[in-house]
Amino acid sequence: MTVSASIRRRPALGGALGPTREDAAVSQDTVFEYSQRLSQQVVSLEAENVELQDSKSAFEAANRSLTTQVVQLEEQNAVLRQQGFATFQDREVTVRQAQDAVTTKQGEVMILRKTAEDQRRRAEALAVDNARLNGIMERLQGERSQLQRTGMGLEASVSAFQAELRERSSAHGMALEHRNNLERRQEPQSSSCFPLDVVSPE
Repeated sequence: MTVSASIRRRPALGGALGPTREDAAVSQDTVFEYSQRLSQQVVSLEAENVELQDSKSAFEAANRSLTTQVVQLEEQNAVLRQQGFATFQDREVTVRQAQDAVTTKQGEVMILRKTAEDQRRRAEALAVDNARLNGIMERLQGERSQLQRTGMGLEASVSAFQAELRERSSAHGMALEHRNNLERRQEPQSSSCFPLDVVSPE
């Protein structure tokens, strides 16, 4: 009856019941598993962010190259206009081809600019998500530290409880030994007492 009452949870600070060792172990495993999953997500997001940065750099380089080509085509168009052609029809065909090429390149440039803008927005969204995940990781690390401190407190309580049990067991053993000694002392006295009115036969 005394042992079962002592195994109950002891009140923690503020009067609330403190967690048991099983509660602390389950919480630590859950926090560690969730922290591992978040770490893997952060690593994956960082790798994707690096790839997006590389893609953005490649798009910017392609944009610059296309812009240079457009300038070159415009310069070639101007040169062709200055030099002229033998006939008006050939000149119109050449100009039309140059304009089509410029229009095509400008369309490609617009597409690349839109793609680069989309990548930039996605990179910003990933940065915000990374910041949010970092905040979650910091909060989880704080909770893990608190759980570790709680576990240490529980271990100290268990050690104190075990020491108390050892003291009670020792005191109980001493009491039993004392009682056995008393019983052994009383046994010779009780065996030596016989009835005084018993008469032996003649």
